Amino acid sequence: MADGSFMPGPAVVAAIQADLADYNGKRTGVIERVARRSRLFLAVYAVAVVALFVALFFWMGGFGLFGGEAEIVGGVDVSRSGRDGALIVLGLVAAFGLVGGYFVHRLAGRPVRKLQQSFRETLIPRIFGFLQNVSYRKGRKPETYRDLPNAAIGNYNRRSFDDVISGEHDGMKFEAFEARFTRQRDKKRDVLVFAGIILSFDLVRGFPGILIASRANPSLQNIFADLFGFGGLKTVSAGDAEADARYQIRSDNVEAARAVVTPAFLRALDELNASWPSSAGRLTLAGNRGFVLLPTGKNFFELPDIDVACDYASHIEPMVRDMTGLLATARLARSTA
Repeated sequence: MADGSFMPGPAVVAAIQADLADYNGKRTGVIERVARRSRLFLAVYAVAVVALFVALFFWMGGFGLFGGEAEIVGGVDVSRSGRDGALIVLGLVAAFGLVGGYFVHRLAGRPVRKLQQSFRETLIPRIFGFLQNVSYRKGRKPETYRDLPNAAIGNYNRRSFDDVISGEHDGMKFEAFEARFTRQRDKKRDVLVFAGIILSFDLVRGFPGILIASRANPSLQNIFADLFGFGGLKTVSAGDAEADARYQIRSDNVEAARAVVTPAFLRALDELNASWPSSAGRLTLAGNRGFVLLPTGKNFFELPDIDVACDYASHIEPMVRDMTGLLATARLARSTA
């Protein structure tokens, strides 16, 4: 599905491979440094915890922990109660010591996370250097999120964002972001509504209302109605029986939707579902923006763990192809609105 013209040229690929070589060279040194830090931090922490444990043990031993004569008050052996309380305290110290060890280990590994994030901030704009005005952010709310209609996602009350990439290609401004939306069912459980990648893009003419198009699945229609809240959105025919059987298209402006649901728009849906057949991808038009939504458990902009050498063909090129596939879908949909 990806347009070959979207892919980085030889000069860009060479620059990316130079960055990868630099990263891989630093990676080995950081792994060794973190291993030394971990051993040092955990050794110091273990000594501190053991010292505290021993000090408390002997201090409480002075209050009858090692036995001795029973102290009876009102028919109750208070010395035994003291020993039991002391053992509980020592058990808690041991438990908190183990938990604290995890956080000390995390602290020791901070250089790894810092190197990987620095690498991402440098590499991702370079990877997508064939696009214009590329910027990368992590964990921040996307600017175009405010334009995303609730009906495109579903009924949710919690959200989180990971990688956010924005830029422009041949006059089409876009923003791609990884997002997770959930609905709290009760105090202990959340229902996953959407997790995946969303690509927003500006429309040439705009759409006066909301249009949502997705792959048809009659067996899940009631579930989708509950999740997505299709109130006010009516079914729009594509004017073709086969297309109507393949896709479910809904809008609050049926007349405007009929003008948009052209062969190019249907081709965008076909290519979206052909490229990601296991994911219920969908297209949404709302006002001046369009959205390609791809539910997936995959991290679109993931780099390998620090102990794995980063390779262009294995780790970078698939990321670029996924991104260009989404952009190609967006351009087809944009041509109709």
